[in-house]
Amino acid sequence: MSTKVTSGSSATRSASSAGAATSTSSAAMKALEAHPNGARLGGKVALITGGARGMGASFAKAMVAQGASVMITDVRDDAGNQLARSLGKQAAYRRLDVTHRDDWKSAVQETIRTFGKMNVLV
Repeated sequence: MSTKVTSGSSATRSASSAGAATSTSSAAMKALEAHPNGARLGGKVALITGGARGMGASFAKAMVAQGASVMITDVRDDAGNQLARSLGKQAAYRRLDVTHRDDWKSAVQETIRTFGKMNVLV
């Protein structure tokens, strides 16, 4: 949208800004409509570190709700397993101590083995 702005023409600038906001809102609505069931992450697979509780658990829940599969990792095995069970077949748990290089390699391999790929790391 092209609008001629002359010096002191705040009304013209406001109209231009409103047009840009409407355009952005329209694009956002189209993106949401493309995923009517909220499955914006359908087909994505995430490995989530620190996923047994707190923000990691919140990410896991939100991502599953949006259609992703998640490998929840943590050193809190009981909490991680419980969360994965509560999220159903789109979630699994694996122990990962992020300070150990070999744990990382195994976690990525198990994520790919379990879900077929890995697109996201949280």
